Amino acid sequence: MARFSRIVGFVFWLLGLLTTVLVLVGRLTRPLRHMLDDRVELRSLLWIAGVFFLGAIATRAIERTSRE
Repeated sequence: MARFSRIVGFVFWLLGLLTTVLVLVGRLTRPLRHMLDDRVELRSLLWIAGVFFLGAIATRAIERTSRE
């Protein structure tokens, strides 16, 4: 079970990191910014990244409590 929760936590963390990088690249490059603005707001992507990071933190907390 601990191995599964580590994988889930890592996937959440990786998705949060990728979403954050996408927002940063979208803000810095003009063509990508226009393409993203037509489909989704960059602010929404930051919210999604925050949710992924919170999922990683929650998974880590659950993993620690299950050990004890």
